[in-house]
Amino acid sequence: MSFRRHLALLVTLSLGVLFASTAARADVFDPKQVPADAKWMIHIDVDALRNSPAWEILNAKIKQSPANDQIGQIELLSGMRFPEDLHDATAYGLTFTPTDAVVLVHAKVERLQIEQLLAQAPGYDSEKYNDHDLDTWTDDKGEQLYGAFVNDTLIAIGHDKDSIKKALDVLDGKGNPAKTGDAVAPAVKPGVAIVVACTDLANLKGKAQSPVFTFLQSGWITLTPGEKAIAVDAQSIAKTPQDAEKSKQALVGIKAFVDLAAAKDNPDHKAKIASKALNDLNVTVQDKTIIGQMNVPYDVLRELLEVKPEPQPAPQK
Repeated sequence: MSFRRHLALLVTLSLGVLFASTAARADVFDPKQVPADAKWMIHIDVDALRNSPAWEILNAKIKQSPANDQIGQIELLSGMRFPEDLHDATAYGLTFTPTDAVVLVHAKVERLQIEQLLAQAPGYDSEKYNDHDLDTWTDDKGEQLYGAFVNDTLIAIGHDKDSIKKALDVLDGKGNPAKTGDAVAPAVKPGVAIVVACTDLANLKGKAQSPVFTFLQSGWITLTPGEKAIAVDAQSIAKTPQDAEKSKQALVGIKAFVDLAAAKDNPDHKAKIASKALNDLNVTVQDKTIIGQMNVPYDVLRELLEVKPEPQPAPQK
């Protein structure tokens, strides 16, 4: 497998932990890494996950996925030990177009080794930007990729050159970064492992579109691993207080529908799991703000992720 595919897989692994310590421990999400005009953002603190009971389940899911076969090769080519050297990953977009997305990977890697291998990739070229080497190469689908080391442990990768340049401007203190409390930069407490935030929800297109989002301007969700469950906290801002109440009723209605589907004779297995996951859901409204909270027990998380039981060793005779 080519190096550029391994690099892409490294990004995939960083984000795949959603569905991990060394001296360079990841910090709580830093909004200064994201432009103020970003439309959406996903941040995964792999360190926080790895040091929680959730990691056993997530690690088992990774081992059962096709990506697991390539981890050893990634470690060999990048010098990164998985998972302890992968600290966190952030993805964001200035638009909802997938090719505009930027991925920031914070990991302990062998920088010189990666740079030497990348220079051999098809379509490779490099230019200076803000004292960084902004590299470009062609992936296996014939699409152009751009990437740069921000420093020895932070890599910016994307398909759009201008988006990478803007990312470097923000990271170098020359751009306009988000501030805590912005739509794509919610305030998060220590221990939060996953943050997802989005603005302009009413204009989402394609598979992300939902009638529930019609009334909403922005929203965020965080996942915090606890001792026995994942705490899920969410908050959305509606256009009006009336829209906030409509959104609450829609969410309550969805939960009721799932519960009814799970209560039928011979219910669908996925409906039963969804009902278990939503069992603790509580939704409240404060003016234009919809607040949702629930706890998903780890045994339910295991079912949601379809993690198969680990094979048990045969008893010794």
